[in-house]
Amino acid sequence: MIATHLGAGALLSQVCRRAAVTQLIHRNDDLEAEKYGLIEENNALAAENAKLRLEAQAHAQEARTQRSTVHSIYQIVSEGAGEPGDWNGAEPVRKAFEALQADNRELRRQLASMRAA
Repeated sequence: MIATHLGAGALLSQVCRRAAVTQLIHRNDDLEAEKYGLIEENNALAAENAKLRLEAQAHAQEARTQRSTVHSIYQIVSEGAGEPGDWNGAEPVRKAFEALQADNRELRRQLASMRAA
């Protein structure tokens, strides 16, 4: 076997390999840090998602309660006949209240005339 002198080329190649390995190690460290940051962000988003789901469930329950309350009010106002839906808003209640106010005024007028007699 004949000995050959690799000289500066071999040294340069070794320096390049070390630089490449060092660069890969730094890149790996950067990616690991990014991974842990994304894991933390994912955990925070999962917690927020769970919180929002609970809020949505609470809002849905409130809506069911409101619908039930409006239905009960419509049943009372219509004396059991009910309303076909709640799209009339407060109008049935307003009409019933106005009718009660008119009855009240009439009864007060009759009472005043009875007292005067």
